Amino acid sequence: MTASQSERRPAGGPWTVADRDPWSPDAVRRRRGAPDLRLVPAALVTWAAVTVTVLTRSPVPAVVAGAVAVVPLVLLRCLGPDRSRHGRSARWSDRLPVRSLLRTAVVAPVLAAAWALRAWQRTTVVDRHPWSAAHNTVADGDYTVTGAPRPVRDGGVVLDVDVPDLGQVPVFVGGGHSHGDGGDSGDSGVGAGQGRVTDLLDIRPGTVLHITGSVRTDDRPGLVPVTVSARGTPGPLRDPSGLQAVTGHLRAALREAASHLPGTTGDLVPGMVVGDTGRLSVGTRTDFLATGLSHLMAVSGANVATVTGAVLLAAVALRVGKRGQVVAAAVALVLFALLVGPEPSVLRATVMGAVGLVAVASARRTHGFAACSAAVLLLLLVDPGLAVEYAFILSVVATVGIVALAPWISRRLLQVWARSRDRRGRGAPVQWQLMLTRLVGVSLAADVVTAPVIVHMVGVVSPTALPANLLVGPAVAPLTVVGMAGALVAGVWVPAGTAVLWGTVVPAWWILTVAGRLGQVPVLHTAGGWWPALALVPVVASVVVLVAVPRARRGAATVLTASVVIAVGLVRGGVVSVGPYDDDADGQQLTRKWAEDLARVGPWQIGVRWRDGGPELLTPDTRDAVVVLPDDAAVLRAEHRDRGRGRGVPPPQLYVVTACGRSRGMPSRTPAGVPVAYPCRDGTVVLTGDGLHADGRPA
Repeated sequence: MTASQSERRPAGGPWTVADRDPWSPDAVRRRRGAPDLRLVPAALVTWAAVTVTVLTRSPVPAVVAGAVAVVPLVLLRCLGPDRSRHGRSARWSDRLPVRSLLRTAVVAPVLAAAWALRAWQRTTVVDRHPWSAAHNTVADGDYTVTGAPRPVRDGGVVLDVDVPDLGQVPVFVGGGHSHGDGGDSGDSGVGAGQGRVTDLLDIRPGTVLHITGSVRTDDRPGLVPVTVSARGTPGPLRDPSGLQAVTGHLRAALREAASHLPGTTGDLVPGMVVGDTGRLSVGTRTDFLATGLSHLMAVSGANVATVTGAVLLAAVALRVGKRGQVVAAAVALVLFALLVGPEPSVLRATVMGAVGLVAVASARRTHGFAACSAAVLLLLLVDPGLAVEYAFILSVVATVGIVALAPWISRRLLQVWARSRDRRGRGAPVQWQLMLTRLVGVSLAADVVTAPVIVHMVGVVSPTALPANLLVGPAVAPLTVVGMAGALVAGVWVPAGTAVLWGTVVPAWWILTVAGRLGQVPVLHTAGGWWPALALVPVVASVVVLVAVPRARRGAATVLTASVVIAVGLVRGGVVSVGPYDDDADGQQLTRKWAEDLARVGPWQIGVRWRDGGPELLTPDTRDAVVVLPDDAAVLRAEHRDRGRGRGVPPPQLYVVTACGRSRGMPSRTPAGVPVAYPCRDGTVVLTGDGLHADGRPA
């Protein structure tokens, strides 16, 4: 018997399996310990209070949270001191976790009140800004770009700029969001200046632009509910400086080095490494959306966890010590933030990615839950507007999935792999193979748990999302890590960077192939929102149970079978529809375009506006060609019903939805190509030969 075994043996107790075998499930479970959930209630309550504060722009949530904290505080004082600590006989309140629960019940609302007050103070400053108070204000000034330009579906570009005393505001340039100024300038309008609009994709964060455009209030929930639609194409005044100049140089070098790779692989590499999707075609972006792979081209906590996890894997393979592993991962984290840039989304992703790294590197779930809760509190304190942003919600949900589910999934995958190797007469997996299994489990856990959030956001359920993520999983880490190394080398010498990036060709080709093939599979179109998202939760839970809990496979399979049957019934009933993710009618994308003067828009086919609580047709002779319905779900049911009547029934020319909810960024047409107008939300809407136009002035 060794000394370490004697230390593990409980005093006066019998030997257990965990005492004899340090790698047994009991021993691993003992080392992990029980989850430390003490910060979880504080994070959840604080998040809820900040969300309500941002939505209502009111201090009431802070007052309510502060009042709620008084009750457990009084009860805690009434209990008096803990007698067991002073050697006296313990009371029932000392033997039960009453004091711990009461302390949590005090801390959670106190933090919620403090954070809600901070959010209310920030919303007050924002609401006092002239852009927030006025309608159709004109913006004319010099503004600094804070993020990488993003192409939009209608051919335009979105630039995030910093507005003093307001914060980050999106600016839409070109495409369907351009505003004419009433004149014949070639810079306004949709078709004009598209070459220069495309050049904006090369703008680097930190560049100062002179922007002139129209400021509009945005009905999407957020801390800064305004957008700007630029008139013409903004011109750069000053290049970035300092750290942003270094980041811009590295990003430009990466794009230049990747341009020499074969085929479209050179367009994908910058997108997956630094989120630069400017050179990706519309078809490729659509394939990634249809297969649930779009998160690969967004800077998120998963990207950070992939990079640092891969470096950690390499350090383990090289038998580097624990301290060296932590140092290597920290250096990779700093280099990644330097390469992508000090944008708000990058800082958020770095924090959440660090939590994911804790979950990957540590065998104790206590570390992961506590770190995730602390990260949520820190980020909400710095930027209260994150509470209602989908990007933040996706990052938190993915991180929680990594912390809570990745160990289960990884353990099950490792068991299957070990048995397969044993049947072939090979030895047990070595340490680096164990780390690789953990990374695969991290990817699967993040992809599965974020599915309901994505359905709530875009209203699309992709049956190929899970298989696609499984297939591309082994290629993501090599492409991301080699791509980051190639970007750093290209910053010194572009040809050398290209040579390094050749190591990403095969992974990039494989990811593009999977997205292209599976992107042709039809998807389920729903109305989005809470009900479809909640309906997907048991499906997601069944998938996790099917993979990680062998004993409950029969029940999980039953739930999945019932879900398929229900989905078929919903399709046949017209509640949801089946079709391509992007059904391009007649080869032309139909999108909503904003215009200040609808009289200057081409000949109207149909016009509708919101008047006296309902839609009013501006073209009475087209009444028979318009169908008015209450919401998106009714539109899908009506379209399904009309298809069932046969080809002799012509579809309507326009669906008008009377719901006044916010847009989820979905195309303004049905899967069959019939345009859909939302006059309550978008103001006066007209249909012309090139799509829908709206003035953005709801009643």
